Amino acid sequence: MPPYFIQEGPHLGQGYGSVIGAIIEQQLPEYDHHRLVTNVIRHFDMFKRGDKVCSIGLYRTPEREAFLHFSIPSMMTMPAVLVVRKEHLHRYVGAEVSLAEVLRNHEFRLGLSSDRSYGTGLDVVLRQRQQVNNWVLFSGQELGENYLKMLLLDRLDGVLALPDEAMYHAGNMGIRERIALVPLSENQQNPAGWMCTVACPKNQWGREVIDRINEVLVR
Repeated sequence: MPPYFIQEGPHLGQGYGSVIGAIIEQQLPEYDHHRLVTNVIRHFDMFKRGDKVCSIGLYRTPEREAFLHFSIPSMMTMPAVLVVRKEHLHRYVGAEVSLAEVLRNHEFRLGLSSDRSYGTGLDVVLRQRQQVNNWVLFSGQELGENYLKMLLLDRLDGVLALPDEAMYHAGNMGIRERIALVPLSENQQNPAGWMCTVACPKNQWGREVIDRINEVLVR
């Protein structure tokens, strides 16, 4: 999930989450640290099994409280936006844009991840409209080049993403001038929903690790 975690290229290891992870590793020498790259489904399967794994940058959500311990905030993201083709930006200029209003158009084709939180405000809208059949759900690399390619090929009308995430991919593809970012009203007034945490499994090991990580984050 670049630019939070960058696994290849000239900025390898310089993602925001990677930097925070390196600080935590350095400050917790009593543990043996190993980095593991997984997809979202495996990620949460390991948590639910109680494996000794932690994730640097997760939103805290009610659903995840059932199987995760969370740290204090480890970093702040910008609120998620709707990514559209630039020639369609005029459709959204003027009043605040609401995701709920956008999704009332049943012909609007939205690309998003089936396993991801987009912040508390947008998550509420998505839960309320789970039966919408014009979503394109993907459980791999949520906003990779494939989603932007689908957008430019007119197979999608919009994609949910974090702003820097979308622009990072668009920059790598050379298409920054062809997309636009539309702020969504549901998540503009809740900064607490933009805070990422470190998360570990909800067992005794996870609780002990989170307590130590909180000490590091405070420092």
